[in-house]
Amino acid sequence: MRFFVIIFIFFTILWGREETLLVHEFSISNPITPSTLRLIPIITENVHLRNKGSLNAKEREAILESFKEISTLSALNALCKPKNPLLEPQYSVQERKNMGYRVTMPIHCLFRENDKTSINRLMEEIEQNVSKNPLLEFQLPQTEYLLTHTELNLLKEQAYSVIMTQAVAKVREYSKIMDKRCYLKNLTFLPPILRTSIEPAVSSKTNHITSFFAESRILEYQAEIPLRGDAMQIIKAEATYFCY
Repeated sequence: MRFFVIIFIFFTILWGREETLLVHEFSISNPITPSTLRLIPIITENVHLRNKGSLNAKEREAILESFKEISTLSALNALCKPKNPLLEPQYSVQERKNMGYRVTMPIHCLFRENDKTSINRLMEEIEQNVSKNPLLEFQLPQTEYLLTHTELNLLKEQAYSVIMTQAVAKVREYSKIMDKRCYLKNLTFLPPILRTSIEPAVSSKTNHITSFFAESRILEYQAEIPLRGDAMQIIKAEATYFCY
């Protein structure tokens, strides 16, 4: 892991009985290349089912059987987890009749670059299965790169360790420069900054993608962050030294 270290030094010297207060700011910029990928394909109703007023027992059974087969296929790959499928009528109150049906069955996949072949094979198998049902449709969105809170926390802790080592080393440096006895009085870490280009999920119906540059202060890394490129994590800390 590479760290780019930028050090800013601010001196606030209080002369009085030969006592000196020094303030030093540390800043580490840590490039991040996401290693986790996310893909969420979804099984939905097609146009025919969306406008179909009723389902006979055979059609309903075929849809439920497709759900079962897709769940079984997905379960064979530990990287993907199918969510509970939904089949519900779309009832019109004004017209007092069922206008059609809605189907939703998302499959959440988290994987690494070297798992792409396995994931692609699974997507092909699911698509083939869905194509056998004349009422269902398979939607495959773009794969996203993800920063997980686990990865971010690990990088943050590593940066903290580097800064603490540097802060302790400054005690010896200041003692020599000032020709005094110095000690680290306080070390305060500022909220981490994550600088990245963020790409929201793609809408399969509109195929509309928007992206923007964001610099956010993150107190606790709780969410998974979708990316379209590399990111930069910035960790800052302020150290106070007392020399006498």
